[in-house]
Amino acid sequence: MKTKLLFHEYDKSSGTTALIEQNKYGKFFSVAVVDEHDEDIASEWQGATLCEYKNDIQAYNIKAKIMNQRAIGIENAVKTVKNSRDDWTEEELAIIERFARQARLAKRDAALTKRAAHNMRKHYIDYAEQYAQKKREFIQRRNEENQQ
Repeated sequence: MKTKLLFHEYDKSSGTTALIEQNKYGKFFSVAVVDEHDEDIASEWQGATLCEYKNDIQAYNIKAKIMNQRAIGIENAVKTVKNSRDDWTEEELAIIERFARQARLAKRDAALTKRAAHNMRKHYIDYAEQYAQKKREFIQRRNEENQQ
């Protein structure tokens, strides 16, 4: 997803990062605060990465709503067209069914996108901990290389 950074601020003393990004789904603001046990590895980059993750969750929720609205619009159009007359040919009914299929696909995609956002939110702490662990491993490898 193409994203434009609008604002970024990192306060080293509190370990707080604020980030505002914009993409085709809107503007998103998030804040990440470093846990006490992660203060040794806190950085501007780490905070920005966690904020981006939170902003992606917000964007996926908006995307799911848009897809669901699209599905509802197509469903309403199909109902209106179908009910406008009774003498549809088989070929015309096949075309109408293709539109109905598009509505079903949009609903499915909306549900998948909503589930992805939910799973991201549910696993945010795991993501942050894994990110911190990888950073600790990197720092340890770098220190070992410098000692050699």
